Amino acid sequence: WKERGRLFMPANYRSRSHNKQISCFVVRRHAGGFLDLSSQVVDTESSTVDLVRKQADPQLVELRPVLGHFVPAVPSSEEWVVQYPFNGSEFGPEYLVLHAGDVLEKLNEEDGWAQGRVLRRGTGQEVAAQSVGWYPPTFAECRRTQVAPEVSQTRRSLDPTDWTEAQFTHLHWYVTTEPRPVGSLEQDCGASFSPMALYLDQTGAADPAREEGNVSLSLLINYLEAEVLDKRLRSRAAAARRGEPAGLCGHGLEGQDAVDAYVAELVAALRDFPYDRLLGGREAGAFVRDQIVAPYFRQRWDFYSNKKCQSFDISALDIMLCDQNMLLERLYFAQRAISP
Repeated sequence: WKERGRLFMPANYRSRSHNKQISCFVVRRHAGGFLDLSSQVVDTESSTVDLVRKQADPQLVELRPVLGHFVPAVPSSEEWVVQYPFNGSEFGPEYLVLHAGDVLEKLNEEDGWAQGRVLRRGTGQEVAAQSVGWYPPTFAECRRTQVAPEVSQTRRSLDPTDWTEAQFTHLHWYVTTEPRPVGSLEQDCGASFSPMALYLDQTGAADPAREEGNVSLSLLINYLEAEVLDKRLRSRAAAARRGEPAGLCGHGLEGQDAVDAYVAELVAALRDFPYDRLLGGREAGAFVRDQIVAPYFRQRWDFYSNKKCQSFDISALDIMLCDQNMLLERLYFAQRAISP
């Protein structure tokens, strides 16, 4: 499949610099068999934000099995199942109040928020008349309900001129879909830190193999401090302020593209942290995530959807993490407040 250069093939890239496997897609094949790899199905000539490696050695690229990726299912309708509770009344009347298990119809998504309609409540309660509003898109997962095809459809010609609009719509979904992104915390600490595992823990149906107990906020603080030291963030930011080369590179990228790729990785780790298992309980965890961590990314990066708005340069990233009254210092205060 490498020789054929099959585009959008899910793959793993064995990164020598990071000493780990990176999930990606084959998005371009060059002369000599070299492959462009991206974290999403995009054109690497027009966008480098999601680029994992340009002209990667095919010997370092392996097939990544993704169930059903190249076997389109029959057309389906989409329902979104709420995974985490969300109290939208704290944001305003145009936001939804959701509980785990609620079923939504997703209507729109913009500026890091999704608009949806509540179809069914997980508790079985009746849905209120005013059931349309906004919610964080990462709080719900898509569930596709397969629609049985008619007998005539199963014998339909493969000629695209015979396809229905529903089949074209499904084909578009099929070639543009991607597996659930895996944050750095889940990669480093294992599947017990995945969003679904954390959700099962919240609902009392946690994986019995998972280690029980609370998580200290110091785990997150130590991670950020280690990142600052490992990436030499302070010295590189100081060099950039003096107009000197800051040596910004990583993931096969350089300059601002490398910084954007790193911020996406950092946000994934911060977003996937199990805040609900902090010593203060879910209320303390929600406060740390929504009132301390997320606001520091506002206007530059949408924390909940992990999408770039105006980007961080290396100096702004250093200030946001390390300066007085900024993220790390606020987390120190929060740790003291919720510790016994």
